[in-house]
Amino acid sequence: MDLLFNLNQVHAQTLAIGLLTVILILVFDRTRLHNFSMLLAMAIASGAVLVFGWEAVEQVGDIAQIPEGLPRPAIPDLSLIPELIAPAISIAIIGLVQGAGVSKAYPNPDGDYPDTSRDFTGQGAANTVTGIFQGMPLGGSVASTALNVSAGAKSRWLNVFAGLIIVVVVLLFSPVISLVAMPAMSALLIMAGIQSIKKEEFLDVWDEGWGPRIVMIVTFAMTLAVPVQFAVFGGVLLSIFVYLVSSAQDVRLMEIVPLPDGTYREQPAPAELSSNSVTALHVSGNLFFAAAYKLQEMLPSAKGVERAVVVLRLRQSTRIGSTFVNLLEFYDEQLKAGDGKLVLAGVSPQVKEQLDITETTRDVLGDEEIFLATDILGESTRTALAAAHAWLEQDSEEPE
Repeated sequence: MDLLFNLNQVHAQTLAIGLLTVILILVFDRTRLHNFSMLLAMAIASGAVLVFGWEAVEQVGDIAQIPEGLPRPAIPDLSLIPELIAPAISIAIIGLVQGAGVSKAYPNPDGDYPDTSRDFTGQGAANTVTGIFQGMPLGGSVASTALNVSAGAKSRWLNVFAGLIIVVVVLLFSPVISLVAMPAMSALLIMAGIQSIKKEEFLDVWDEGWGPRIVMIVTFAMTLAVPVQFAVFGGVLLSIFVYLVSSAQDVRLMEIVPLPDGTYREQPAPAELSSNSVTALHVSGNLFFAAAYKLQEMLPSAKGVERAVVVLRLRQSTRIGSTFVNLLEFYDEQLKAGDGKLVLAGVSPQVKEQLDITETTRDVLGDEEIFLATDILGESTRTALAAAHAWLEQDSEEPE
């Protein structure tokens, strides 16, 4: 019974300090001292532990020893590289992923989002210096950033000044830091996390569909069950999987029919081609990986069709994958089996370069069957259609 009473007493005291910290933060947030609300709340709550003599409440000094001086530089033990290379890569990836997430969640004071590449460079430089001084790996932290913003931070210079202040505090007030109550720190982080929640962005993600909803819910559940770095890493992997699945379905194939006034009408692509005809198709969406196989199912069948020409418009595609290149070669072979051919229109210089590198233009599609995109919308398509009709008419007039 005495042990149970002591446990209940510890829990009650811990809860009281946590609630006191939350109340003080809410009170100070409504005063002129709102920029210092979290610091004042933590200091007062920690002082309450000393005043009431609640020795059972855990303090920073109970879990870690605060050094009275700065760490000295040391040469890393290079013999540990083979053993630590895999964990180091994992930690680096997780740190960069968290940093990228923080960068996109908190814009600069001018409203623009920071350059992620520069953030990565800064993290790399910081980790290099930290390693020399025997420090722990650094990375982007959602909780720390939310805490900084809640404290009134206006720019990334806060981290520089905070580092300088910590140096002074460690050198002069390390015994005081040991007296900070852990429940107060926990309450502070909880409040920072709550204040960082953006209802509008949450609703935007929810309204985007089941894919983003699943990623958000699973990532949130993982943060409650596993360390946050693994939750973030798992959320990223799940996002990649959802993206690949959705992008495979996000491919569209439409037939474009020229009208007398020079415009085009879109309509669903036919299931089969007609003999002695020219069919213009417009493809849009992701043309990588599984999307290429999806497109293959959507292309009109060329089996048993004679002298059919397909003009495939790629105006919206700046890059194509090897799977799509193989699809072009396969479809061209099907058309040529019936004395037809495949023509590409609206081809960007990047796509043309890929076709040249894969030798598709040499072995399958000739340069005369590829029409590069121009600054005038629809010009290459009209030119390709005119060339296709001319080829079809010329071929039909040739004597047998």
